[in-house]
Amino acid sequence: MNLAGLINLLGYAMGISLYAILLAIVLRHPTHVGSASDSSRTGNQPGPSVNGLMLATAILGLLWNVGALATYGMRGFGFANTSPILSAISLTALGFLPAVVVQSVLLNRLGQTNSKISRTISIAAYALSAVAGALHFYDALVVGTSPSLWALRLLTFGYVVLLVALFLSTRRQEGWKKAIWWRYMLRTTAA
Repeated sequence: MNLAGLINLLGYAMGISLYAILLAIVLRHPTHVGSASDSSRTGNQPGPSVNGLMLATAILGLLWNVGALATYGMRGFGFANTSPILSAISLTALGFLPAVVVQSVLLNRLGQTNSKISRTISIAAYALSAVAGALHFYDALVVGTSPSLWALRLLTFGYVVLLVALFLSTRRQEGWKKAIWWRYMLRTTAA
């Protein structure tokens, strides 16, 4: 038995469990726009609620972990023939997780949710993830391999630039709030 494969399998199984719990919590306790739990929103602007971002996080996390379990987790046990499409789906989901974190950070900044800088950073994060996802699918469909090295490089260097922009745009935020998102973003982009 391959110890590294067993550790990967355990990690993906734990990820599936945790994101499934998050999904159950979000679905069981929906947030209504304008409610007290949605107080981070300012005014009646359109856009996702905090609950919508948690739902997106849960779905993306589940897609990543289920796909990674089927693609990478089973490789340690001799199952080498996995679909590049499945890998592209899971890697695209993983690529969108930092974009959701970026939007969550920007949404939770009181009084700053509609600033031009916040919108630009948020749009850039989703665009970066979408382009990387398209590269993953291109390689999976045309070349027959996954992951796309160009997509992984784009996500890595693109989110480093966005992290700097996000850090500079939130430099007046209280220290503990900044530390929480900063730690989560570093952990998400390192994955």
